[in-house]
Parts: sequence; structure tokens; C-alpha cells
Amino acid sequence: MKSMVKTMGLQPATDLYPMQLGGTEFWRFDGVDRGQELTYTAHMSTLRKGYALTIQLNAGSRADMTRLDRILKSLHFE
Repeated sequence: MKSMVKTMGLQPATDLYPMQLGGTEFWRFDGVDRGQELTYTAHMSTLRKGYALTIQLNAGSRADMTRLDRILKSLHFE
């Protein structure tokens, strides 16, 4: 996990944690990229039917990330 964070150039905002999304368990990691512009990121991954499903959110503010989280939580997977 630490090598992935270094590769992505992120400062961790959380540890890896499980979350329910659309009736499916994902593992999520939140980070902050302090490059030219401050960017909040969230990376979520799960395995379904032998395939990896990964979702990445990027936002310029915490308020925008909260809005993206609300939209994301409206998804449902069959």
C-alpha cells in the first residue's frame, strides 16, 4: 500500500478501509495531491466476477469531493 501511495505521489488522508457502494463492498483510500494545484482524491476498488472494478474521484476542494461522494452513492450494481 505504501509503495502505491508513493508511486501516485499522494499524501494519505486515510488508511485503506472497506465501504459499501451500490450493494457491493469496495476498498477505499483517500489522499491529497499537493502538486501545482491541491487535489483531493479517492480510489475505490473491488473484484466482481473475476474482474477488477476501480473508481477514482478527483476534486479541487473538500466540498466538491463531498458532492462527488453523494453522486457515487447513488450507483447500484447488479
